[in-house]
Amino acid sequence: MLGACTKNSAEHSTNLAFVEGRSEITYLDYTISTKCPSPTINSVGDKTYMVFLGGESSIVVNDLEKMTCDRVINLSLGDSPDQLQHKPSRAYMLDANHYVVESLYDYYVVDSTGKVKQVIDIYDLLRKGLQKAGLSEIAIEKMGIWSRNGVMNHPVKGEIFLNIVRPFIPGMTGYPDFPQFAKLSIDSDFNADLEILPLYFPAEFSIEKGKSYKNDENPGYSCSGDWLVYNYPFSSLVFFYNTKTGEQKQLAANTSHGSNHMAAVENTNRGGLKKSTSFSEALYDEQRGKLYVSPVINVRDEAGKVTDNTSQYLIAYDMVSEEKTEIHVGKRSERRLHNNFLYRHSVYMTPYYPFSDEKLDLVEFTLMKE
Repeated sequence: MLGACTKNSAEHSTNLAFVEGRSEITYLDYTISTKCPSPTINSVGDKTYMVFLGGESSIVVNDLEKMTCDRVINLSLGDSPDQLQHKPSRAYMLDANHYVVESLYDYYVVDSTGKVKQVIDIYDLLRKGLQKAGLSEIAIEKMGIWSRNGVMNHPVKGEIFLNIVRPFIPGMTGYPDFPQFAKLSIDSDFNADLEILPLYFPAEFSIEKGKSYKNDENPGYSCSGDWLVYNYPFSSLVFFYNTKTGEQKQLAANTSHGSNHMAAVENTNRGGLKKSTSFSEALYDEQRGKLYVSPVINVRDEAGKVTDNTSQYLIAYDMVSEEKTEIHVGKRSERRLHNNFLYRHSVYMTPYYPFSDEKLDLVEFTLMKE
């Protein structure tokens, strides 16, 4: 691993700076795609694994301590009871020998050979949970549920936090409030339970009649210990929910570059907001009391298209002193990094466009005393 103290365009607290390093995981024995779509970070025993789908036909399991490919689990789609019925979109480790595979319609528990052991009807669980929460049938029919893009950290065995999603419908008014998160729990016999969490769209983001935040009403999120941490692409506000005690708190993770909030817009067309600043999923290091956000400052051309002058930053906030350490990750023309995740108090990212199908490059940012 190579390391270099990077201070260009950095704003930092009195005694901290980011140190940048690089690692790689090689795949010489496998033919997979290192585009690394929707990876998850999974703690199993005393080990931590990065898991992603190698195309539609395999689960790729990586040992982060050794920075090696631990195994590749082959999957198959078909009509047999031990095959996936639908295209997979994400995978988690349930334990050392079992995995949870997400698809648009069902969740599957598969073993280390890729055979399906249990099918979970996630929409049946969602319907029952929303009925119990008091939502109308019309609202329930419009709901979806899935994990959001971005890396998910799930340190608790058998628990997966999911985003309850309402689709954006142009011109719709009077849509009821709805809970935004659910916790999927799977026991050792592969029985599943879905708990609806009491977290709604924040009152801090007032919306006038006829306006909305479109698809950006759905938050990005990550997990740290007992904390579910979530934020919205259009705002620097980060929200914390303790899944054991119910405690809630928030922090304004403001950046000195770009804007820290975008107002709702006319509810007339589909898509996301044309944001001047986009905030990725916040990462919380509970042990060290640090919060990490990575805002992207969008620079657009006359047609509204994002240009290569768009810049990405990484900011660390101290939860007590509120001091911040900030680094310019780079312009889009230089490099594009995503899939942010925490491991051993460092933030890792992967290139948006991989350099090779034979290895996965990881860029590491670590806070160090100067």
